[in-house]
Amino acid sequence: MIAEADNNPNILVPLDLTDLSPIAIEHAFHIAQQAAADLHFCHWVNHEDDISSATEKITELVNAAEGKVEAHIEYIISVKKGEYMKEIADKSRELKAMLVIIGTHRLQGFEFFVGTHAIRIVGEVEAPVMVVQEKGVPVGGYKHITVPMELEVESKQKLPVVAKMAKLFGSTVHLFTPSTNDEYYRNALWRNLKYAKDYLQERRIPVTTDIAEERQKDLDEAVEKQIEKNDTNLIIITNWHQSKVIDLFRSEDTQEIMMNEHMIPVILVNPREVGTFDLFGWG
Repeated sequence: MIAEADNNPNILVPLDLTDLSPIAIEHAFHIAQQAAADLHFCHWVNHEDDISSATEKITELVNAAEGKVEAHIEYIISVKKGEYMKEIADKSRELKAMLVIIGTHRLQGFEFFVGTHAIRIVGEVEAPVMVVQEKGVPVGGYKHITVPMELEVESKQKLPVVAKMAKLFGSTVHLFTPSTNDEYYRNALWRNLKYAKDYLQERRIPVTTDIAEERQKDLDEAVEKQIEKNDTNLIIITNWHQSKVIDLFRSEDTQEIMMNEHMIPVILVNPREVGTFDLFGWG
């Protein structure tokens, strides 16, 4: 139970009570342990008669995961009647969540948090959203983080999240830009890449830089190659899917990366108007 005077950051974990719920809970405890954060496990039902059974099920899952971590982590379980999409966004704002963690299956149509459902949730909340598939927490944590740097200045807004995760887990960050034959775009991409590299090095975070191979036309394909090259444990990207920002790459790339075939967890950061964004505890 979370104490009333607790000023720890909050992580929201909406659960759909499918086989992915234990995976989402495992990642949540792992991050909370490093970030000294409180966990909020939430579920919404259509009928009040289902509240008791859902609470019992979540309690069992949480107790099982809690026994695998060394540190004591404060958490609360909340099951209420409500509609998922609206409730997740409202709860995230209420908590000023530093992170929202959801699970999704790679095969569309298989479960609730799938494909377009997951990307809709990402677009509705202000906090960064971590999307996990069937893989649990890697041994040693998220030691290698892959981060694409796109053309737009809004791409830089994910860097506080990148830096925070890298600091928490002692990670090496692998930055890369997509390739282009256009000299103007190539120079702009390099400037963004250099900015990101300097930003991380100033914070004493190990970093590498790379340019995707020219034959990789789509951003999601380039990310897949970087996953293999860097032994990636975590991907952090900008969510261009529902953004008003005009992206050089197709917004479909966002969903493809989120549902990557390696099942690597992905943190998505919604772009804000330049000069106005505040990623809560990530700065």
